[in-house]
Amino acid sequence: MANETELANIGHPTDVISDAISAALVQKVVALPLIYTEDVAEGASNVKLARKAGNLVAEELAESSAYSFSASSEYTESEVTSTATKFVCVSKLTIEAQKFSSVTKEKIMMEQAAAIGRDLDDEILALTSGFSNQVTATSTLTVDDVQQAVYTVRSGTAGVISGMLAALLDYKGVNELIKEINSSTGTIYSQAQHSTLLGGVIAENGFAGTLPGVALYNTDGLPTSGGDDVGLVFDPALAIFGQMSSSIETRELPNMTGFWDEISSAIFADFVEWNDAAGCGLLSDT
Repeated sequence: MANETELANIGHPTDVISDAISAALVQKVVALPLIYTEDVAEGASNVKLARKAGNLVAEELAESSAYSFSASSEYTESEVTSTATKFVCVSKLTIEAQKFSSVTKEKIMMEQAAAIGRDLDDEILALTSGFSNQVTATSTLTVDDVQQAVYTVRSGTAGVISGMLAALLDYKGVNELIKEINSSTGTIYSQAQHSTLLGGVIAENGFAGTLPGVALYNTDGLPTSGGDDVGLVFDPALAIFGQMSSSIETRELPNMTGFWDEISSAIFADFVEWNDAAGCGLLSDT
């Protein structure tokens, strides 16, 4: 076809922008709020020693017998070393972008903070494969697998836990649990108080529901082992220690020759395995 009247032949205003904008399809920050975290020691050192309490052991002593000092008599604390390093995000914003678009410096700062949050989450998720105790699903993840991991943490810590455990699980694992529960004939799932248990609605913070003794969170970015994602059932107060600056530091640096502003954001943080027995790896199909 030729000689038709086309849009390109006619002067027209700038394209219309939609009222809505879709969310960026990127990993959510899920693990960071679940971890015990302290402030970085500003002005002192970037190293913190995460302390681990010791204990004494009582012994039975026969009448008229002298006590012989042993390791039971000695109280000893131990520490895990945490060294804070900086996590950064740096962007350039041209003067044209600032003058003729809706993208502002404040918008870039917010996106940088979100990017740093995802990076910190990845640091935590990378630790899930380092715990000694592990439960591996035979094929797909089941409720029994989760409860076995819960038992492993409780028994490994002699029941000295802070309360509700947490579980970081991949999308497939949570989906398999939902499918198992939905097809179950167990009477517990027909009771009103349990009707929302893993109902398939995942909250903004990744919360998927609860099983006895454990709150389940859905996330991406877990490490893998032998084709399985390595999730983690853990005590939020004991398994992982974190230190982090109280806020993100942001700086602006104008570049006059290039007519753009450099916007930089950074935070100091570190996360380390604290008590090995307070976590149990949970392996399931990717």
